[in-house]
Amino acid sequence: MKKSAFISDILFAFAVTFIPALCLFRYLRIPLSASLLFAAAAGILVALPVWFFLDRKRENLFLKKQDEETMEKLMLHLALSTPRQNAEFFRRFFAAKEENGETKTRTAAGLYAVETAETFYFPLFTVRPADGDEAAAVVRAKTQKQKCILCGQLSPEAEKLCARLNIQTKVAKDVYAMLKEGNALPEHYLCEEAFAKKKKKRLKLYFAKSNSRHFLLGGILILLTSLITPFPLYYLIFGSALILSSVFVRIFGYR
Repeated sequence: MKKSAFISDILFAFAVTFIPALCLFRYLRIPLSASLLFAAAAGILVALPVWFFLDRKRENLFLKKQDEETMEKLMLHLALSTPRQNAEFFRRFFAAKEENGETKTRTAAGLYAVETAETFYFPLFTVRPADGDEAAAVVRAKTQKQKCILCGQLSPEAEKLCARLNIQTKVAKDVYAMLKEGNALPEHYLCEEAFAKKKKKRLKLYFAKSNSRHFLLGGILILLTSLITPFPLYYLIFGSALILSSVFVRIFGYR
């Protein structure tokens, strides 16, 4: 996969440089042999840096997208689990991290909580943001330890209340990062079928990365036509526009 991507990107970067450069040099009346040589040199000089950029971008986007999808699955999994199941899940997680003291599951102010040596954690995962009433219940819980709400999202009212009363909060990205760092993400998620691939929307079809080769081919044909037409400037402009479109779709298009 890596090798095929390398070859594909190298050829793509070389083509989008070599063909326009060749046509431009011929338009400027530079001899064919010199035009071929200069265009090939330009293609080689551009190909490797462009491949490096595309490869890094592809890898970063893949990791980012993968994290976003896993975080979304995690939040739905926790929202569909019962409060007691979530409390037990986080008890095991914090117990594995705690070196001193016992980690326990408790109920406080009608909520399930996880007590560690220094903190009371309140898992409040639902399909909606944790609201002010749930934050108020955390406030009512009697403990001298630091309180911390674990949730997918907080409502503005709950966020203000927690900030005013020094209650720590960890929302979706914080919870996901914490579990990922601790190698504690669930092996199986509830309702994983909900994340099955959906049909691509029309916009994604138009701007799919695979379409970059069609833009490239069209641009190359128009540019090559500029070598034999008595009005080459217009062909150079429109052919170059298609080449640039292929580069744009290649970099920013949908998979």
